[in-house]
Amino acid sequence: KTPVAVKPKVVDTIENYGYELEEGQTALYKKLYDELSKELKKDTVDEEKYASDRELVSEIPSLLALELKNLTVNVSVSGDYGDIIATAVKKVLSENGFVVGNSGNYLASVIVESNVSGSEPLVIMPSVEIKVESKDGKPVCAYSTAAKEKTPSYSLDKAQKKAFPLLAEKIQQEMKF
Repeated sequence: KTPVAVKPKVVDTIENYGYELEEGQTALYKKLYDELSKELKKDTVDEEKYASDRELVSEIPSLLALELKNLTVNVSVSGDYGDIIATAVKKVLSENGFVVGNSGNYLASVIVESNVSGSEPLVIMPSVEIKVESKDGKPVCAYSTAAKEKTPSYSLDKAQKKAFPLLAEKIQQEMKF
């Protein structure tokens, strides 16, 4: 399935120059944008002095887009129930520009733990740990989280069926790149 590009929300604009700061930009981009914005909002601006900075800032989105096209991720999941967590992780990766496939330059290892305690009824408080590594084993990023509430049930399947969608929702809200 091909990811659908979604236009990011514009959070700031430099009037009269056509520059926009979009939601989700890198720290470097934000820093350069802020410096440029401060300088261009002054009453007198030395246009020549900042021409190279403006050019650099304007090139970042297109350079980033080119790099993102090369980001293919294979997602490997263990401990999931009905692919609920796998689907959430793949959605987040796709929404952040990664191409999710059966092979690729990166591997996202996802370990889901139910964390079962007790019996009749048993209680679970699921957690997830996600590690993204390059194919040569270099870490790219990591994320982990756990359910906020315990889920009781008389069977593990029913507890997972109730709790995993809540954990998946939390992943989609919190996991950022």
